[in-house]
Amino acid sequence: MEFNNSRVRRGIDLNTPRLLKDLTEAVKSGLPLFRALEEASIRDYGPISKPLESAMVKFRLTLDLNESLRWLGKKLDRPSIKRMCAILIGANQTGGDIVDVLITSTSMITDLIEFREDRYSQMKPYTFIVYFGTTIFVIISWLILVRFISPLAASTTDPLIAQSNVFTNILDVNFYKSILFWATMFEAIFGGLVAGKITEGRINSGLIHSVILVSITIIFFNLFTV
Repeated sequence: MEFNNSRVRRGIDLNTPRLLKDLTEAVKSGLPLFRALEEASIRDYGPISKPLESAMVKFRLTLDLNESLRWLGKKLDRPSIKRMCAILIGANQTGGDIVDVLITSTSMITDLIEFREDRYSQMKPYTFIVYFGTTIFVIISWLILVRFISPLAASTTDPLIAQSNVFTNILDVNFYKSILFWATMFEAIFGGLVAGKITEGRINSGLIHSVILVSITIIFFNLFTV
C-alpha cells in the first residue's frame, strides 16, 4: 500500500507541470480559465485526472471555480498541486494578465519538480548500497556458519578431540545461527527504512525495501544454513 501511495504521489508531482503547461497554452489561445480546466479534465494526467474531473463536475453543479480548486487541492493533498490550485485561484480572483501568471508559475513548479527528481536520481544509488550491505552481511554469516563453526562442531564428534575437552560446551551451531539471523534481520529492517528516508524523504517509503530484505534473510537462513 505504501509503495502504491508513493507511486501516486510521484505521479501527481510529475503531471502537475504538464497540466499547468496545457492550461497556459489553452488560456493563451483565448479560452477562459474555467473552459481550459474543463478541457484538461478529459485528458490523461495520471493520478490527477479523476479528481480534476470530479472538481469540474462540482463546479458545474454546486460550487464556484475557486471552491472546486480548493477541493482539488485537499483531495490530492500534495504540495505541488496545492501550489497550482492556489495560483489558479489567485489568478481567477485578481484577473489581469493570467497568461503571464501561468507562465511564471509553470516555470517555478517545473523547476521544483525537476530539482526533486534530480535529488531522487542522485540518492537512488544509496538504495543499492543498502542491498549490497545486507548481501555482504548474509555472505559473511554463511561463511561463519557453514565454513567455520559447522566444521568445528562436527570435529567434536572425534573421540580424541572429545577427550581433550577443548570445545566442550562452547560450540552450539544453533546459538550462533540465531545471533546472526537476528543481526541480519535488524540490518534488513532498519536498512530498508533508511533507504526510503534517503531516496524519498519518508521512512514509510522504505517499508517495501525492508520487506524484500527480510524475505531474502528468511529464505537464506532456512535454505542455505541448514
